[in-house]
Amino acid sequence: MEINDLFRLLKRHRVLLLVIPILMGGLVWYLTINSINKYESETTLYTGLASGSSVDVDKSINYNESTTAFDNLISVIKSRETQQEVAIRLLARHLILSESGQVTSSTPSFQSFSQSIPGYVKSLIVSEPKTIVKTIRENADTSVATPADSTKTFSFSNQTKSNIDYKYTLPLNITAADYEQTVMKLTEMYRSNDTNYVYKLINSKIPNYSLYALSTINANRLNNSDLLNIKYQSDDPAISQVTLQILTEVCIRNYKKFKENRSDAVVKYFEYKLDQATSKLSKGEENLLDFNKKNNLVNFNEQSKSIAIEKEQLESEFNNKKASLAGHNAVIKRLEEKMGNQQIVQTINEKILDRRNQLGIINSKIASAESTGSGSASDSKTLSDLKQQAEKLKEEIKQSVSELSSSSNSVSGVPIASVLSDWISNVIEAENLKAGMDVLSTRIKDFRNRYESLVPAGSNIKRIEREISVAEQEYLENLHGLNQAKLKMQDNELASTIKPVDLPFFPSNPIPNKQKLLILAAALFGFLIVMSYILVMEYFDNTLKNKSNASKILKIPFMAFFPKIILKSKKVDLEFICNRMMGMALQSLKFNLNGNSNTKKTKSILVFSTLKQEGKSVIATNLANKLRSESKKVLHIEISKKATGDLNISGSAENSQSNNPGKFSFINWLLGYPDNRIDLNHPFLNEPLMNPSGEEYFHFEPDEMFYSARNYVEILEQHNCQISFVPDYVIVELPPVLLFPYPSGLFKSADLSILICRSNRAWSTADKDALAEFQILTDNKIYFILNGLELHAVEMVMGALPKKQHG
Repeated sequence: MEINDLFRLLKRHRVLLLVIPILMGGLVWYLTINSINKYESETTLYTGLASGSSVDVDKSINYNESTTAFDNLISVIKSRETQQEVAIRLLARHLILSESGQVTSSTPSFQSFSQSIPGYVKSLIVSEPKTIVKTIRENADTSVATPADSTKTFSFSNQTKSNIDYKYTLPLNITAADYEQTVMKLTEMYRSNDTNYVYKLINSKIPNYSLYALSTINANRLNNSDLLNIKYQSDDPAISQVTLQILTEVCIRNYKKFKENRSDAVVKYFEYKLDQATSKLSKGEENLLDFNKKNNLVNFNEQSKSIAIEKEQLESEFNNKKASLAGHNAVIKRLEEKMGNQQIVQTINEKILDRRNQLGIINSKIASAESTGSGSASDSKTLSDLKQQAEKLKEEIKQSVSELSSSSNSVSGVPIASVLSDWISNVIEAENLKAGMDVLSTRIKDFRNRYESLVPAGSNIKRIEREISVAEQEYLENLHGLNQAKLKMQDNELASTIKPVDLPFFPSNPIPNKQKLLILAAALFGFLIVMSYILVMEYFDNTLKNKSNASKILKIPFMAFFPKIILKSKKVDLEFICNRMMGMALQSLKFNLNGNSNTKKTKSILVFSTLKQEGKSVIATNLANKLRSESKKVLHIEISKKATGDLNISGSAENSQSNNPGKFSFINWLLGYPDNRIDLNHPFLNEPLMNPSGEEYFHFEPDEMFYSARNYVEILEQHNCQISFVPDYVIVELPPVLLFPYPSGLFKSADLSILICRSNRAWSTADKDALAEFQILTDNKIYFILNGLELHAVEMVMGALPKKQHG
């Protein structure tokens, strides 16, 4: 859509674009003419949520956390519980003031509300004599804070106090005790059922005392600071101030409770888990102590290491003695071979053998005493006696052997004395080694048994120590979590300390009335709504409506258009426009027919439409008359039902043969739209009603023979009609092709086909399919004539429309 088209569209609907905004503005003016003045009070609270004090000195500022904290605080302010408590406290204050005769408001609504309160509700007021009240208030104002008890638990909530107190929010004749008791009784009544007066009042839409009124409280964070601004409007300045005072008290208390209760639950959880971990750790340590006592363990790792070292030493010593014994046995065997084994055995008497056996027993005792001796005097004396006995036996053996070696030699000729000496020393050493190996073998078995007993003990100790380690780690983690939770709780207590920076003030003047702004906004909104509706309807308008739109939809060449013939055309010369368009159509007709390679004398023109009431008969008859005015011989054949009456030039569904031109509604006149009634007396519509008679015009109704006709000659022959002249042009007008069958041969033989269509109709899928089928049937082009255009659409094509000339 071009800018000129937009201006024409707005100009066409100019009355609607002016009337709707004026009506909406007037409606807003009427609704706000009796609006009540509003008084707004505000307060500013310092929250410390973004950059306030914290127990954690290394805590960094987190934008998301501070934003979430502000959202939580605002949600607490706007919560139903908070506003419900504010409403009850405001009602309690009002009741006490009304009872004492001290009313702070003079508005009619306040006074009428006071009179409407039932007596049983007023009976809930708790009040004391004024003298007692005065004494209590004076004592409260002059009281001195007592020093803090050092034995109590530290809490930041005890260190910081809000500077909002009852002595600032309550009148002098109201005590905090009376006020709180009255609030408690009203709360009990509110929660008792949903039919009592207090419940209905708070859940109604009564100003000042209902949740509906308190829902207008506005709380916003000031930029990115720690400050929170709260505003409230009401019809009474005192109520605006007092409501914010009460809201500040309730908000601070509820938010503190919300923060501290949440942290206290976490502390209790970690305390519970810490008790469980302590119990597990104590049980594991007791199990380890009992196990050590049962197995006589002082230090398992050192004891097992010492036993392993001694066992290795004993085994090493045993293997060394075993190797030495093998060597001595080999030496003894060789010496016996030198001496002659049989002779020596026979020579050695029983005394020598007996002494050797005794020596072996004593050597065993000596080795056992040396390995297991404790170092006492008795053990040393016993060991000394055994060694003396061993020496004595050795001497006796040597003497017995020396007797055998006095004069004999060995087998190899070596003196037997030297051989016997070596033999005796090796035998004695071998016996010593055997005795030592027996003792070592016994001790090795003892160490092995003890070592084997320590293997399961080690596994059990590791299991118990692992359980203790897990319990200790759990204990330390829970202890750390408890410390962090307590730190967080103290941090929350410190962070939940909200202080008023600006106390609620008494608004002396009402806020400026926004009536003019609302009227202007309503008028602008109405204008935008109407304009948007017009543009949307224009955008989604899928009718043919003008030349460019029809060309895009039909996708066939354009021949001409004809305007809608209306009664009041604002002095526009419609006759001139129709004649000009008819001349354009005739010029295009001749150009396309002369450009055709067919040189036959009679040119066949097929005029058709997809539906009825398209203006096909009017245009076909005017086209025939125009050709006759140029001395052309024209044959006009109309194939239609008489009931169709297809002489509509207006594009409407009205019967144009009727003498009734239609009606022009008062609403259309009021909205400035043109009078679109049809002018049936206009020459362009009136002349076609008088069709020429004789051989120039024939009217036939469609029948079975008509559908097989291939040209106008066959149509005339089917009805036994003859003409005495050869026509230059034959105009065949078909019935609506979507409502009646049509002869395909007639389309093939036509030199030119003209589609007549109304501008105010939508082009459906059936129309597209029918037109596509015609394009397949005919070898020549199909042109379209757009009928019944609105004057503004005609002006878009022709520019300034010609005016009627007056004599």
